[in-house]
Amino acid sequence: MTAPSTYDHNRQIADHLTYTLPIQTIAHLTHAGRPVSRLEHDTAFDSFVKNLQEDSHLTVGYIRGTEPSPQPHSHVAIVAAKEIPPGTIEAAWKAATGVAGALANQFDGTLGDGVGYILKCGDYSFSRNIHLFSSSTTADGLSGRELRTFTRIQQQR
Repeated sequence: MTAPSTYDHNRQIADHLTYTLPIQTIAHLTHAGRPVSRLEHDTAFDSFVKNLQEDSHLTVGYIRGTEPSPQPHSHVAIVAAKEIPPGTIEAAWKAATGVAGALANQFDGTLGDGVGYILKCGDYSFSRNIHLFSSSTTADGLSGRELRTFTRIQQQR
């Protein structure tokens, strides 16, 4: 028996995430041609997430794939209990970077391979709270902090 290829493994993960998480938006986040380091990009991303939560009044999670070339940029699936309009995503990125370098679209799991594309980047990460959005998560076994976040997400639905 042969081991599944990396592509097959990522495809299985992408399918699972697509069907168990409330993915609202897919975004491509760049710096509009302005050269930045990876550290600057990561710092801008952290500010973006904070801005997005404040602007949308929602707890936000993400699946993020970052590519280094031609300069650091990210492909992101935004996870939230309710829809976040693409314009809100784009405004939060502009507030974090000072440039209009975001392209966001409502997520439609029947079109394309958004989560699979993010995972193909190889350098992907998940928000610390991503498991709390899963349709299979229950309050059992959660820490106090996780339980408060889980409850807040449930109330936002």
